[in-house]
Amino acid sequence: MLRRLQCYLAAFVYRKIKREDRGMDRIEVSSFIQYFNEKLRQTNGEGAGTFSGTGPKYPIAVVYLGEASAKVHEKVSSMLNRIWPPYKKELYYLGVRQDSSMFHISTDGKITSYEDSKLQADINYLFGTSTHFSSRDRMMVYFVLETTGISKGEEIQTWNDIMGWTMEQIKVEGQIPLLMVLLNEDFEHAEKAKIVRNEIGEAVYGSSKAMTADSVYLISNRRNDNTIISDWYQCSRILADLIVLSNSFEGDITKQLYSKDVKTAGYALVEKPVDDIAQVVVSSIIQHLNQYRKKTDASEILNKENLPEKLGISREGSITILDDYCEKELLTLLPTEEQLEYFPRNTDEDLMAVHQLSEREFNALTMNAWDAYLEKIIETAEKMIQEGTRQKEEWKKIYRLQLGQYFSADELITLAESEATVRKKFKNMSEYSMGHGVLDAAKNKLRYKLSSNDKMIDFFMNIIKEEGERGEQLIRTWNTLVSSLGQLFQIADSNLCKFYEKIVQRFFDERGPELGKRFNSIGSTEELELFMRECMDLMLQSNSIFREPFEEELQKRLEGTSGPEEDVKAYIRSCLTGDEVKTYLHVSFALETTDVSAILLKSGTDLHKSLIDKLPNTTYYYNTGSSDAAEALVVYQVEVSNLVS
Repeated sequence: MLRRLQCYLAAFVYRKIKREDRGMDRIEVSSFIQYFNEKLRQTNGEGAGTFSGTGPKYPIAVVYLGEASAKVHEKVSSMLNRIWPPYKKELYYLGVRQDSSMFHISTDGKITSYEDSKLQADINYLFGTSTHFSSRDRMMVYFVLETTGISKGEEIQTWNDIMGWTMEQIKVEGQIPLLMVLLNEDFEHAEKAKIVRNEIGEAVYGSSKAMTADSVYLISNRRNDNTIISDWYQCSRILADLIVLSNSFEGDITKQLYSKDVKTAGYALVEKPVDDIAQVVVSSIIQHLNQYRKKTDASEILNKENLPEKLGISREGSITILDDYCEKELLTLLPTEEQLEYFPRNTDEDLMAVHQLSEREFNALTMNAWDAYLEKIIETAEKMIQEGTRQKEEWKKIYRLQLGQYFSADELITLAESEATVRKKFKNMSEYSMGHGVLDAAKNKLRYKLSSNDKMIDFFMNIIKEEGERGEQLIRTWNTLVSSLGQLFQIADSNLCKFYEKIVQRFFDERGPELGKRFNSIGSTEELELFMRECMDLMLQSNSIFREPFEEELQKRLEGTSGPEEDVKAYIRSCLTGDEVKTYLHVSFALETTDVSAILLKSGTDLHKSLIDKLPNTTYYYNTGSSDAAEALVVYQVEVSNLVS
């Protein structure tokens, strides 16, 4: 059994280290919802198969103007990777500061210095034969500027000059620059935003027409319905879509997107409601597991005949971990049968097979030298144990794992609170057997001395106390987790709640007893976290609905409630048109000129065909090759009257 426990030990330690690396002191329902959310999105992505969307036509460089602008890199790059997954390593990102120093941005957003030689090498790679762009006769350069830190109009001109300088460093003929401004117009930065708008209006529409970029896109976190967007997530999706559309194969579309004026965008998104699904599923899992939660009667634990075995105590009363240590370490210190012949004797008589003598007989023969020899081994062992921090830590890990396998959190709490009773189990070792010879007796004596040592018993009792405390922490954590469900905002879509609650119910109807048994055997917060994640992984595997494209998921969810299939398509269409397409710029006058109206989705689907039939023929459709979402993007011209105050 001990060897089997040791096999699990490495994985246990690794998981514990990973948890500590994350700095998680407690478990929160939000962390589980986020985990399921990410796994669900990953599952949808894996089901996409081979890329079938439209790729970028020309090489791309995304240039962040300042480190503040680079904070949206993770969002922008993840959106582009979603639409263009094969091109992940062929999309080029860099940043430039006001002092003209460049910086590199890794996939995780880490910023490092950037040398000119590296810049040229990267640009050469983009135009080389290893990349998959269909044309290399020009380069699309997308500048991103986040305005939170801008307070003076001169800063806009500074960044404008830096854009020109950056293009000189790239050294590619046929560069087409486009500036995308993330305009922070929340109420705290509204006055500063006016300065930015005025300066951009003057640079684009003024007499000097000094703007480097062929077009400037203002994407604000204050929509025209006066809603303040709390982060740049939705705005980053718009930036990604603008990059995608402006680098398409439709010349008329790209021409309209680069018309040397100021533009903004209206945006709408329909996707699988992953956030809501994650909340419903995780909440239901917790509620179902809580029904299996049971409090153990203390008398049942303490009176069970197999309690010593579960505590790691042998039938003879020795501690099995120490028995294993004795077998591997101490018994190797004993002499062989042949070496016994060399011990001092009180007689010159030639005795045959001294190893067959009893302990008492051999000790008398050797004038107590044998007892002295064993005591020395025991002293050495005690010293090794007292000084052997590593050895004790290994025992502690093994014993913790053993306790976790056999006792629930409630049982560990009971054991810790019943110290006197449990200690008696450890001190119930019978006197060691004399065996069939001096060496057998010596082995039994060493085992007895080690397991009956009060300090060693204290060592294992302390571990039980620690695990009892971990059990108490687990109970508190679980109760907090259950109570925190009441702090979640109620999901408005009752149909969605009922649909996924039934899916969770069917899952527990099938696997509930097994999971409930395992749930009640958990002894620590770490184990609970791992168990919860396993439950969520099993849930994702249990039903194909989690892998369905968003329109099919919606269809199945609404079956029996919405009428024919076309009603679902009509619902999606309504979410992508009209008032649902919110404009991401707060303006005083209506935006009258529409440059582009586009839908981004997987082409060839029933939804795509339905939209073609129902929407104006001026609508442009971009094939993302992904069935996880449909997006509407409407590009508007922004007249000077809506910029300058």
